[in-house]
Amino acid sequence: MVTYICKYTPVELFEAMGLKTSMPNEEAVDFYKSDALIHPSICSHAKQLIEMLTDSGSKCCDGCEKEEIILTNCCDSIRRVYDICKLSNEHRKKYGYSTILDLPHADNDACAGHYTGELMRLIKEHRDTLFDREKLLNAWSDNADKWLKLINDKTPAIVLLGARAGDGLIASLETALPYRVADLTCGGLRSITAPPENSADLSDEELIKAYAKALLSQVPCMRMEDVSARKKMLPQNVKGIVYHTVRFCDYYSFEYEDVVKTAGVPVLKLESDYTAQSSGQLSTRIGAFLENFEDGSDEKRATKSETDGDNKVNENGKYYIGIDSGSTTTNVVATDRDGNIMASGIVRTGVGAAKAAREALDDVKSQLGISDDDIRLVMATGYGRDFISFADDTRTEISCHAKGAHALSPKIRTIIDIGGQDSKVICLDESGMVKNFIMNDKCAAGTGRFLEMMAATLQMSLDDIGSKGLDFKKELTISSVCTVFAESEVVSLIAQNESVDDIIHALNKSVASKITAMAGRARSEGPFMMTGGVARNAGVRTEIEKRLGEKLIVPKAPDLAGALGAALFAMEI
Repeated sequence: MVTYICKYTPVELFEAMGLKTSMPNEEAVDFYKSDALIHPSICSHAKQLIEMLTDSGSKCCDGCEKEEIILTNCCDSIRRVYDICKLSNEHRKKYGYSTILDLPHADNDACAGHYTGELMRLIKEHRDTLFDREKLLNAWSDNADKWLKLINDKTPAIVLLGARAGDGLIASLETALPYRVADLTCGGLRSITAPPENSADLSDEELIKAYAKALLSQVPCMRMEDVSARKKMLPQNVKGIVYHTVRFCDYYSFEYEDVVKTAGVPVLKLESDYTAQSSGQLSTRIGAFLENFEDGSDEKRATKSETDGDNKVNENGKYYIGIDSGSTTTNVVATDRDGNIMASGIVRTGVGAAKAAREALDDVKSQLGISDDDIRLVMATGYGRDFISFADDTRTEISCHAKGAHALSPKIRTIIDIGGQDSKVICLDESGMVKNFIMNDKCAAGTGRFLEMMAATLQMSLDDIGSKGLDFKKELTISSVCTVFAESEVVSLIAQNESVDDIIHALNKSVASKITAMAGRARSEGPFMMTGGVARNAGVRTEIEKRLGEKLIVPKAPDLAGALGAALFAMEI
């Protein structure tokens, strides 16, 4: 069994030598071994490969007498993976033969000649294996021109572009999205050009050179010199694009910017770290992207009233309830049938999303003097939305913030939402629909939790630091992008007897720089509205305004924009 990872690998050649092939693509459980062998900031897919290739307890298939690993030096990270694995005892025990192919960066004659030499080397090193020309030609023909078949397929599709995605992520997309998912990443569909018509007249080496040329003539990955052909690879009926990048891989970030500008369809950017745990953290992004396709998403997003059976729209109810279940606070808004806010409540989420949601709802019911019988429908949003059993339906916080913010101020075009555990930049069109959004995750830096931890370090309340920092005298800088290391910097500044106002100003600048960088990546434009609890922090607002070059619109209750949007969505059911 030959294990390989790159579409430029000569799979058909191995078949011609009687060898089976396997292209494993599962996510890693963790990076326990790879972090001990290589720098933790290397490409996450490379670390996943190290985990797999140094696992002596796993097999490619049952009954393999000899396993082989064939890599290509498609990037520096894979080159380092090969070097590390060659030194690993576990790797040597598992694989009887390992090599790395020197992959050219173009498909011209010189490059084809070089790659021919690499393929001939493979044949020579398998001298005990019979090379069969007819098997090569048959396998070559079977895998030819698959790109053309896919591109000409008129079935509606969501196209997955960018860096290779793990099997778990692809399965999640196929389950969640309303159309077929066409995997056109560098690890997706592999297609080579057909054999030349005069194949029978070619010598073995001439045939191998033609085959090398066919391998190099595939739709190029982003490490190739000329990637212009990638612009022609989309199927005819594209409904949307999911653009995937792997953490610490830079190749595909460049193409993403061009895709967003020219696609003409909704584009979602996903970054994964090639672990199975990342799937849950991507659910909000996938859900928000799904809400762009109302024409095909109803079957995928059935309301809880249909699936649970117990929750039904109360036709006699007077109030619509929106619940925004966040990581730090749970916010509730009640509107009447005209969309006017009649009551609202904010409670700490604590350890139970459902409990906090019920507490906040009871508070709103008490304010209005109503019972459950007076509620027409409950819509939940936020990270805890799926755990609120009494909600009749759910929407992502991306769509709900857009809905609520647009209702508060129809002129806004960008929402900056800084919550307890995440930050979002949401770009809107004239009608309030989401055009683009960016979220941070896996790090609390630049969020409300970051400020809360810094307040504790300064032995102050969160409200206190919100009013400090405006009267700073000295420009200090918090340079760390990690909350824990930033806390260490604050401790050092305290030890140096720096002014508390100056330290808080530095913290405000740190938050503002992260948020405005996200706004730049989202290609945001004004007017801007700031929502979330951090919008109450005057120092952070001021620093964001300096960097944006314009004033922020801040609602009277910035925490409630998402809950208001949820209530307004409830009115549409």
